Amino acid sequence: MHARLAATLHRELQATSGLSLADYDVLVHLTDVPDRRLRSFELGEGLQWEKSRVSKQVARMAARGLVAKEDCPEDRRGAYVT
Repeated sequence: MHARLAATLHRELQATSGLSLADYDVLVHLTDVPDRRLRSFELGEGLQWEKSRVSKQVARMAARGLVAKEDCPEDRRGAYVT
């Protein structure tokens, strides 16, 4: 039942907005924080995703203009997703 519901939600979301469920999950997590930005590892923790999945999803979304990556001045190796 869960799989059918997820598939139906995905199809309807895709048809009405062009977003995938993964896109939607990322955007919801970003809108739920004060500055609407999170470090990649924080986003991964919130979504319970592996680092590689976060990286690939954010790259796809950034290419479509849905999110942006900003350098993190505190840690030059990290980035914020906004």
